[in-house]
Amino acid sequence: MPLGVDCQFPITDNWSIGGMTSWYGVPIIVTSKLSKSLDDDLHISAGILYGNLLHGAAFSGDPFLSYGGGIGFANITFGNEEKNVNLSGGYGFVHNPTFIDNQQTIESNGTAMFSIGGMSRIASKATFVFDSAGILVDDSIFYWINPAIRYMPKPTNIWQFGINMGGTSDLFIPVPLPSISFTKVFKD
Repeated sequence: MPLGVDCQFPITDNWSIGGMTSWYGVPIIVTSKLSKSLDDDLHISAGILYGNLLHGAAFSGDPFLSYGGGIGFANITFGNEEKNVNLSGGYGFVHNPTFIDNQQTIESNGTAMFSIGGMSRIASKATFVFDSAGILVDDSIFYWINPAIRYMPKPTNIWQFGINMGGTSDLFIPVPLPSISFTKVFKD
């Protein structure tokens, strides 16, 4: 992706771990997710993402994990690999050092987060994908939406072309920003 690299590795059939970072190596984010199929068309998962600004802490002389943040989340998916709707909710937080009376402490702030997404195959090698994310800040909602087309010329090479738009509870910003990503699936 233009923003960076994301790698996920299966540990078992229901558990994966991975990591992601920008092309600059900041932040470094570790991920872990557990999933379970309750039925052929009903799936749940839960996980965590945590990252920090290792470089920022190293250059500022602050403790190793003083700047960072994460997201704890849970998902429910209705449907199968060809056509589905996904609802997600979670809690996102950030922490950073702060000084009170010349004493350094770690300040943490967080908020509720949510997402609605889904996909539907539209051709043998193409799928329509919709993703979104929202956060609650004070009494406002900030959101982002991303409709896209996923093109799979081979099962191991996946391209995705989309547009990103966002807004707040009071304002929709109708300026689409193009996005492109490539996923390489490594099989045994």
